[in-house]
Amino acid sequence: MTEKDYAPLSSACVRGLCDKLYEKRKFAGVEIEKMVKDFNDANNSSQIKKLIRVLGQDLMSSTNPNVKNGALMGLSSVAVGLGKGCVAHLSELLHPMAACVREGESRVRYLAAEALFNVLKIARGAALPHFPLVFDALARLAADPEPQVRQGAELLDRLVKDIVTESGELEVSALVPLLRERLYARGACARQFAAGWVAALDALPALPLLPHLRDLLDPLLHMLDEPHPEIRRMCEVQLNEFLRSIKKDPSQVDFQAMINILITHAQSPEELVQLTAISWIKEFVELAGRGMLPYASGVLCAALPCLAYADDARRNIRETAATVNFLLTKLVADPGESEGEGEGEERLQLEALVRVLTQLLRHSSVHTKVAALDWILHLYNTLPAQMPSHTEAVFGAVVASLTDPADDVVRRALAVLAEICSCPARPARTGDLESSPYYYKFLRALLRLLAADDGLLEDRGAFIISVQAAVRAAERGGHIQGAGQHPGGGDQSAVRRHHGGRAEHHAAHRRRAAPPAPAAAPHGPAGLGGAAAMSVPVLVPQPRGAAGAVSAHPPLRALQRAHRHIRGPGHHGGLPHGGGQAGAAHRVSDIRLSAPGAAGRAAELCAARRTLRSPDAAAPERRLPRAATPPALRAAAALPRAHGERHQHQQRDRLGAAAGGVPARAGGASPVPPAGARSPRPRPRPRPHTALAHDERHK
Repeated sequence: MTEKDYAPLSSACVRGLCDKLYEKRKFAGVEIEKMVKDFNDANNSSQIKKLIRVLGQDLMSSTNPNVKNGALMGLSSVAVGLGKGCVAHLSELLHPMAACVREGESRVRYLAAEALFNVLKIARGAALPHFPLVFDALARLAADPEPQVRQGAELLDRLVKDIVTESGELEVSALVPLLRERLYARGACARQFAAGWVAALDALPALPLLPHLRDLLDPLLHMLDEPHPEIRRMCEVQLNEFLRSIKKDPSQVDFQAMINILITHAQSPEELVQLTAISWIKEFVELAGRGMLPYASGVLCAALPCLAYADDARRNIRETAATVNFLLTKLVADPGESEGEGEGEERLQLEALVRVLTQLLRHSSVHTKVAALDWILHLYNTLPAQMPSHTEAVFGAVVASLTDPADDVVRRALAVLAEICSCPARPARTGDLESSPYYYKFLRALLRLLAADDGLLEDRGAFIISVQAAVRAAERGGHIQGAGQHPGGGDQSAVRRHHGGRAEHHAAHRRRAAPPAPAAAPHGPAGLGGAAAMSVPVLVPQPRGAAGAVSAHPPLRALQRAHRHIRGPGHHGGLPHGGGQAGAAHRVSDIRLSAPGAAGRAAELCAARRTLRSPDAAAPERRLPRAATPPALRAAAALPRAHGERHQHQQRDRLGAAAGGVPARAGGASPVPPAGARSPRPRPRPRPHTALAHDERHK
């Protein structure tokens, strides 16, 4: 280019600006500064604009780094020559400088930071309208890989923060997107720069940052996972400051816009991130109150799994999650919610909540499953009008929980099922179990579970049915079938007199004929803690002949009908005679609920069945010899299997055999002791006239 093309610059001045030596560039810059002052004194703005265009466009378009360095020096000299008058030309001065921060040559980037410093030092607050441009260039310089460039950026950063603090007129809404972008950056220097600016803006009372916190919360929580401890500490301190400000003035915060961000981070595997998020959720629930009800499903999805933590490192997370669960429970228990009142923005999203709770029932933690079942039961108690429509989604998951190995889960699952079965299908029959469409559905499902898994029946069958009976007894005032009332509406005492006499007679006979049973374990059968100590209904064997004893109880009558439906009409249940093995369906169909006084016999029978089905038995069929069969099982197997004369003949045969000192056998033959064996000691002969007289009265 000729000298005319660089006018008003001379050729010597242009050569000095483009020289690689700093002294020559500085001398040319002083010459440009004097020229600008003369133009400004003469009010010759056209020459000033032409000079800025030559430096900012013509020289800046060169690919030679030395030419760019000279152009930056010339633009700085123009700003110094104009003084405060440079405000009218800030746009033409700042854009070429900001463009140089993207150059590949580190020297050019450093001189660009120096030129920006010189211009902003003169313009001060007048440069705030161009703050997004300056901040973007500053952020790039702060993340530069060259230490020299980062040092220049630190000086420029302090200057810009001082300008913002002095003016207090910064438009925060234009800055927040830039901060958010830098907070998401991968580089540690860029994150540290952005976190420092968030702290600086939050410290300015004239620039409230809380209304824009929803745009900054997510990247700040992400930065808690930063491997550099200094940056992680900066973010933790800043989040605590934000939370303190929220407690002072909750009206500036949009809780609904941030709760989903916290729910996401509360499920993070990082301990610090999870603790911070769950702590914020706790404060949000306390401050926002019913405004958090629409988000209850997400909050529980994040909080309830935290109850599974057992180590001391996450103890604070577990305790905070338990507090969140308690606060939400109180919100749902509010009378306004139970009556279906409140605006749509504060209404509980019941369908989403039920879906989350049923999913949590498949969690591996016992504490989480127990909390989910407690929530389902709480919803049935507080929202009785809304929950029946969601029973279909709850029922299957709760029934599946009966197979859980934890006793607490089974107890709460049975309590939920009892509440479901208590919901009447017709208001006219409120309180009647048979009016619920899920009552017999539950009985059939329970029978299928026990019949499909023999191990489940052996280990948990008595426990499940006994706890269910206790739950029903508690709901009916301490009795299984109500205080003196039969479920069908009749007098229960009459049913007991009609069906109980024969069972009492056989029980008395077994007590006289059988030797004393060994002491029961302190916890009772199936881990119940002792049936007699709990005073709950227990399980006793049901004679197949005394069919009325089972049919008098509607739940067990339904179990028998469901059993026949599953196993087929040709299948016969009942305990086998002669000490044989009983299958899963046999044992389910031959149980009934008895009074608490039969707890000892139930414990003896359960112990006998466990002994009979012990895995240590040698025979493949897991049978024991008759001599090793427990007395309680022989007595149960010897119960009558028919009414009328057949029952009387069988009873006389057994009494006669017992009187002879040899137990009766199925084939009628007496056992012959081997040669040299010692004869067994004969048992005391019972009093047959008492038993026969008692049987004649009930004939």
